[in-house]
Amino acid sequence: MALSAQDRARRIKIILFDVDGVLTDGTIWLVPAASVAVSSPETLARLSEHQDRAGFGTHSSTLTEAKGYSAHDGTAISLARLGGMKCGVITKRISETVATRSRDLKLEFVYMGQAFKMQAVREIMQKEGVTLEEIAYVGDDVIDLPVMRECGFAVAVANARPQVKAEAHYVTPNAGGYGAGRDAVEFILEAKGLLEQVIAEYIDEPRGVIRMAAYASGRLAGCVFLGPAPAPPQWDVVRALFASGTSPAAVVAAKRQLYADLLRSDVGAAIEDSKDLIGAYMQRPDFKEGVRAMAERRPPAFGPPGEHELPAPAKEEENRHALEP
Repeated sequence: MALSAQDRARRIKIILFDVDGVLTDGTIWLVPAASVAVSSPETLARLSEHQDRAGFGTHSSTLTEAKGYSAHDGTAISLARLGGMKCGVITKRISETVATRSRDLKLEFVYMGQAFKMQAVREIMQKEGVTLEEIAYVGDDVIDLPVMRECGFAVAVANARPQVKAEAHYVTPNAGGYGAGRDAVEFILEAKGLLEQVIAEYIDEPRGVIRMAAYASGRLAGCVFLGPAPAPPQWDVVRALFASGTSPAAVVAAKRQLYADLLRSDVGAAIEDSKDLIGAYMQRPDFKEGVRAMAERRPPAFGPPGEHELPAPAKEEENRHALEP
């Protein structure tokens, strides 16, 4: 029996996008360069590899390539991550605007100069240990067909060529550059039953404040995103609510109450007393390693928890010296 689009979407772990015509409307602007050094060395090196071939990008010291991206698609990447998925782009063209947007969105996979996109897909499969059935691909033109014919969930944007739409499992209501990427991500999250939950997490301010409270109260090693140590006790309440099937709106309301309780407690006072220390701590290599570990979904590579606890605010002057790298 043929699988439905929803059945296919439920299995997805990685979402890959074409760029031109998918994350943009397909328009390529060539504008005067502000300076000769408008592209990074990496981008220039890739362009040099293909400078005698058509369609790979603009190799010029006087012009630079510009594209327009949708903020809705940027939010989609954040929602996908909250839903436990990784994202990336595979595009034939090589341009600094793609490299810049990819860095901005912290995409896990960025492949430019790909005339045969299945090569990049096979490399991603090997690195991540996933199958084709666990990969979704969003495309608009015939260059995308080889991947769309093989991957688990093939998505065509509303402005895709007819041949592409004919082979897609799902066609987005919006066109490329106007939220098509968001349509694809939300369809997958809806199929997984996660859409409302990840939206609630995305817009929930107290979620971040509770984490900050963990720092201020000296529980750095127990902070949710810094490693496998137990989370702050406040999160037990939130997790229990999610596990019981409580609606996302009710969970957010519960978090807001926790937030208010924290600010009225000694922890709230510790937050105020520790703001400068927290700012200094965020510049430390061990903190940055913790953030990288969160993004890569792995334990942080530093020593026992006690080595990295935030010092008590009472010894502020001594602590400032201790916080220096």
